[in-house]
Amino acid sequence: MKKDDEVLARGEKSGEVTSDLRDHHRGDYSRPLAVTVEHDALVIRIGIQTLAHAVTYSDWANPYDEATGDYIRDFAIADAKQFALDVGSIMQREEEDGSSLLSNFIDKASEAAVGDGSLGLHEDFDHKIKHGEKSPLETW
Repeated sequence: MKKDDEVLARGEKSGEVTSDLRDHHRGDYSRPLAVTVEHDALVIRIGIQTLAHAVTYSDWANPYDEATGDYIRDFAIADAKQFALDVGSIMQREEEDGSSLLSNFIDKASEAAVGDGSLGLHEDFDHKIKHGEKSPLETW
């Protein structure tokens, strides 16, 4: 047994060994898409096996093929870790205006949270806050 495998068997972490490696060894799909707040950070997490599985079952990846009369995927994910790294890179790739897929996603989710009446908002009176300024209520 390699050293990293022994460390994993004991439930410890060592250097580059992460839960992603553990997922790879077990074929673990138990790390679903999750969003949490940890140590004052919004954390979006998905296991690499779960990501690869979700992609292979997504509608866009399996278009209907008239010739076969079935839904056909024309790619195979051979390296889930590398695929996840590439997805992460694409998520953060900046456009000319500085935006990215990830920043656009966060903007839309933030707008939806405001629209849904987030409990983190102060709505006792009508706020009129100029662009680039903070309200005295925003003490973060």
